[in-house]
Amino acid sequence: YGARQILAAMHGRGIKIDTIAISGGAGQSPLVRQLIADSTGKVVYAPTSPEPVLLGSAMLGAVAAGRHSDLRAAMAAMSEVGEVYSPNAALAACHDRRFAAFERLQAAALSVLAV
Repeated sequence: YGARQILAAMHGRGIKIDTIAISGGAGQSPLVRQLIADSTGKVVYAPTSPEPVLLGSAMLGAVAAGRHSDLRAAMAAMSEVGEVYSPNAALAACHDRRFAAFERLQAAALSVLAV
């Protein structure tokens, strides 16, 4: 739900995000990918690259070396979307309730720390 908070804060500042690209660590798990899609209400894309962070570095190098005109062109040429995870609409109300509880628990923890 921390990711959901970050997305809400960004939305509040006019930044609209409809898709999350996930990589590394826990993001390699199909279960985690689906949980993120369900809990945030956003589509989650998993790259086909086993090392997307390293691929991003290679893209920057390719642009710096003049192989691609910009990062958009490098991304189009060097990467592709693998699996796509869509939020399960039937779980939205459940996640809304759990998110509200998450925020209440955060507020309670902060109130204890403030004493």
